Amino acid sequence: MGSVNDGMRMTQQFEGFREQPYLDTRGIPTIGYGFNMKANPGLPAYMTPEQAQPLFNKYYGQADQRARKFVGSETYDSLTPTQMNILTDMAYNLGDRLNGFEKMRAAIQKKDKKSVIREMKDSDWYGQVGDRSKWIVANWDR
Repeated sequence: MGSVNDGMRMTQQFEGFREQPYLDTRGIPTIGYGFNMKANPGLPAYMTPEQAQPLFNKYYGQADQRARKFVGSETYDSLTPTQMNILTDMAYNLGDRLNGFEKMRAAIQKKDKKSVIREMKDSDWYGQVGDRSKWIVANWDR
């Protein structure tokens, strides 16, 4: 999970792909690689993987910037590649709700791995995303 491409593949695998709309775990209409149709009303009602890829690339890039901003560039640059990919995946999955993880941010900035994991496990997100969160917690210190 070292490179950006590894992170992109990881997020695509976690999100899965759906050609037609479905309701996510929070009841939000979603399509493609977890694209929120409420937040992006121009999305089509049917999407091929080829149509979805450029959108995924765009949204993943935005998530990467959101992750960097969340902990600060200096902290982000000091993370392992796996931690960068995990934080970007969380930013992709959570959007701006990542900002609610204030204690986790402080723990990341202090390099307190045990507290980072505890804050992840103590969140609603941890129960909502199933195996994704368990993998993330198990791999945070890589």
